[in-house]
Amino acid sequence: MTNRTKDNLLDKSLKIIQAFVDVNEGWGVRELAAAMNYTVPTTHRILLQLKDHGIVEYQTDKNKYYIALN
Repeated sequence: MTNRTKDNLLDKSLKIIQAFVDVNEGWGVRELAAAMNYTVPTTHRILLQLKDHGIVEYQTDKNKYYIALN
């Protein structure tokens, strides 16, 4: 494994998935961005991609993303 100072997009995506697994709750975009120390736009873009792939789902009534169960 190489020593890097910045995570690439895949690293960030996997860390976001791990955050859902570790907390087992939903995350708002800003809340997750702050917890991960990522920018809000980067976090939102990753969440949208994860949603497109069926990994997370968005619940509009709660304004949060959750790990997809199906």
